[in-house]
Amino acid sequence: MNSLFQSLEEEKTLHSSEDQDVVFMQAALGEAEDAKALGEVPIGAVVIFNG
Repeated sequence: MNSLFQSLEEEKTLHSSEDQDVVFMQAALGEAEDAKALGEVPIGAVVIFNG
């Protein structure tokens, strides 16, 4: 979860939508990695509101 918050902080400084897409995808992948480490199904999702 820490990676998600870090990524969202980084997103504030990004300008292009492509850069934002990369950060959001990295956050989702981080969530999937966390789930896998806990023995859960490794599905990562991030909901972006007003982003």
